[in-house]
Amino acid sequence: MSYLENPSNNPDSRFDDLSYDVREAIKAAKESMFEAVQYELKKGNVDSLDDLHTVIDEHYIDECAVLDVPTDGRIELIEFYSDEVGCDFSADADNLRRQLETFGAFIVGEFARESAHRGINALQEFMDAHGFELKNMVGGNNHGWARHYAERAEGRDCQVYEYRNLEGEGIHIDVWEYERDGLQVYFETTPEEVSEEEQNFDGS
Repeated sequence: MSYLENPSNNPDSRFDDLSYDVREAIKAAKESMFEAVQYELKKGNVDSLDDLHTVIDEHYIDECAVLDVPTDGRIELIEFYSDEVGCDFSADADNLRRQLETFGAFIVGEFARESAHRGINALQEFMDAHGFELKNMVGGNNHGWARHYAERAEGRDCQVYEYRNLEGEGIHIDVWEYERDGLQVYFETTPEEVSEEEQNFDGS
């Protein structure tokens, strides 16, 4: 499945038939991938969102991913989903337990990757909708120390904090805190217009 597909066509609800333990394993693996993505963003190592897809593809998920998945759950994963993710499972009675861990983790990792790619696609859609570029992206809320003038919601996944007259020097910044399915990204923009009240706001 291509990560370029529209996320709305591939909802995570397709995992609903999996056991709770498996769904939690997928969620944890995806969160690990998003942590790697956010690290690269904060380090400034990203030239395009394609780089984030690469981070996800290269992120390694080991056998620890299925430690909390009981044996029956690992067997079910392999039995029903190994073909879907291109996993060629072959049983070896002398090392069966380790194989169940290895192949189970591989499938969990592939499902997590699929979901994480959709998360990056959703981020791309959000950026396109608001005209954001990578230069608008920042490592966090750099103005959290200040009192913000107001805040507003921009859809269900984003809260915007309006900082006005920072340090009394007429600096006006909007900080966009985007969070969806465990991926948290910040953007900074400058408002086109500010009122007289905003210009004189005590943002210290």
